[in-house]
Amino acid sequence: ESVARGHDPAFRHCHIGAPLPLMRPAIKYVPKPCIMPTRALPKSRRDLGDLLLNKSAKALPIWFVAGKDDAHVKELTDAQRNWLEARGWSPKLGAVLLLPDACGGVGGALLGVGSEDWATQSPLLPGALPGALPPGDYRFASTLPDPELATLAWLAGSYRFGRYKSENDAKPKRLLLPDGVDRTRVQALAEALYLGRDLINIPANDLGPAELETAARE
Repeated sequence: ESVARGHDPAFRHCHIGAPLPLMRPAIKYVPKPCIMPTRALPKSRRDLGDLLLNKSAKALPIWFVAGKDDAHVKELTDAQRNWLEARGWSPKLGAVLLLPDACGGVGGALLGVGSEDWATQSPLLPGALPGALPPGDYRFASTLPDPELATLAWLAGSYRFGRYKSENDAKPKRLLLPDGVDRTRVQALAEALYLGRDLINIPANDLGPAELETAARE
């Protein structure tokens, strides 16, 4: 039996005017904004004011020594020179030696600079002092070509990354602000340095794009 072509189901699906059952309206995908939770970062600006002193009568002297015949060595007491000889200390670049006082305590320190042109060859050499000295108050007893840079080096050497460590009550190692050094300026430079080091040391799982943006905005 013949069936009219217009009623043939197969023909109907192929007819140009018939709707195609496999075609569906296009679905427009609208992405939803992804809001990532931000993690708490350490304070972007650390309070470094406690590391610098305006006045301190008990600040221990630090002499910068270029050789064994340095004038500062001759200014030491007999007991200190004997101590220097007994220790066999030589003023190599970055070498630090504590000096005794008359009561057996710490009376000062020597920093070996290697040569007279240390300020040109190693301008941040004073940064070796905080890691080698016990807690206390200190002052630069030698005339420095750039006291501000030496102060910045001291602050840079005092940096510690303690984000994942419990805070302790260790006494600080403080420096008497040298004459002519702008406290606000050198402290701002050190704070920027500390922030950069913190961002470098924080692992990627705690410092994503959102946290980095927050730190930049602060």
